[in-house]
Amino acid sequence: MSEIAEGAGGEIWLGSERFSGRLLPEGDGYRWDPGPLRRPNAGVTALFSGDRDVLWAGTTEGILRYDAAVPKQLNLPVQVLLRRVVSVHDGTPVAGGAAIPHARNSLRFEFALPFFEDESQTRYEAFLEGFDRQRPDWSPEAVRAYTNLPEGDYTLRLRARNLYGAVSEETVFPLTVEPPWYRTWWAWLLYLGSAGAAMALLANWRSRRLREQNRWLQSVVEERTQEIRRQNEALTLLNQEKNEFMGIAAHDMKNPLSAIKGYAEMLHEDAADMDPAEVGDIAHRVGRSANLMLDIVTNLLDINRIEQGLLKLETQPVDLAATVRQAMRDYTKRAEAKRIQLHFAGPEAPPPVLADPGPLGQVLDNLISNAVKYSPPDRNVWVEVAASNGSVRAAVRDEGPGISPEDQKRLFQKFARLTAQPTGGENSTGLGLAIVKRLVEAMNGRVWCESEPGRGAAFILEFPAARPNGGA
Repeated sequence: MSEIAEGAGGEIWLGSERFSGRLLPEGDGYRWDPGPLRRPNAGVTALFSGDRDVLWAGTTEGILRYDAAVPKQLNLPVQVLLRRVVSVHDGTPVAGGAAIPHARNSLRFEFALPFFEDESQTRYEAFLEGFDRQRPDWSPEAVRAYTNLPEGDYTLRLRARNLYGAVSEETVFPLTVEPPWYRTWWAWLLYLGSAGAAMALLANWRSRRLREQNRWLQSVVEERTQEIRRQNEALTLLNQEKNEFMGIAAHDMKNPLSAIKGYAEMLHEDAADMDPAEVGDIAHRVGRSANLMLDIVTNLLDINRIEQGLLKLETQPVDLAATVRQAMRDYTKRAEAKRIQLHFAGPEAPPPVLADPGPLGQVLDNLISNAVKYSPPDRNVWVEVAASNGSVRAAVRDEGPGISPEDQKRLFQKFARLTAQPTGGENSTGLGLAIVKRLVEAMNGRVWCESEPGRGAAFILEFPAARPNGGA
């Protein structure tokens, strides 16, 4: 403490370089009042109390005179002014209570206190209700900025304090920051409409998918139904063929079995009275009947193996002309028995064909056998071999009664009973040509018939010529 002075009213004035004020008598003590000497910024270096309650104070910046007789209202109310509110982005002014677009949600508040004594001592308190969590400290800054305010309602509560400690009434500035466009009511309406449209599209797509799946399921059901119907038809046909097979097999085997049974009974009853020549003739007839039964069983087994895919072919280059000559030699005696002449025509060494020798011989044997079987006595059978355009053909022609167009339609079917009949009492199982067709096609060949009633028939085989390396 540097200076002390007693005033006329009993107050005690105190002054120093750091603070100054007075002690006012109050009851049995004193009350500190810093008001009258708060104005100077410089420290008090001297105090002098004169007459009529006048106090003189010497400071580092000059002399201060205080007259207690003149009324001083140091705590008169003051009003802080909010000078302007602008957008930080583009400086657009903002009015109180206005709705601010979200794009301008950074604001600058500028304010002032119309109190002009030592304005450097003026302090401000700017509190943005809805954003600030607590009231800030008093600050000499006359501006406050807020950036990126979220959407919502806010109220700026502004106060000011002068150097005498007088605090202004609170200035209130309400404002609203609008939500961004994507959170506005019309945006939500758009979202709702888009969601509804998407759901409608999804429902339509789902409905279309269900219709497509339903059509697909219907097509699958129809396809399966058709397949089941075809299988039922195939099973019905197989059952019919089985019944036909059983009937034909029983019918065709009945005669040779009956013959064998009759010859056996004859030998049993009359063998002692028969001469050896008669016994030999009966034995020969039994053998013929047994061979006929064997042919029937063999043909049935062959067609069954072919249709079940059990027949394994081993193809190789085969001389078709040599195979034809061998088959013709095998049937020479049978043909001579009916006075039928067998003729061969063809090149000495035609190109080989790719086939299995065994089944190929069986095919030629069947066709030459049929030609002899259905030709009347004293006729001719020709077998011709020719090569043309990468293939080799073998044609078996006879001078029999020919084949009608109706018979030609079922010529290669199993158990086919044709109009033409063998001319020498020979037997037929109805399976020979069916076996021929399946064997030829299994060796990648073709077989067909050319015939006119009364002009004989020609059965033609065609196989691809084998390449030098063994391929077709």
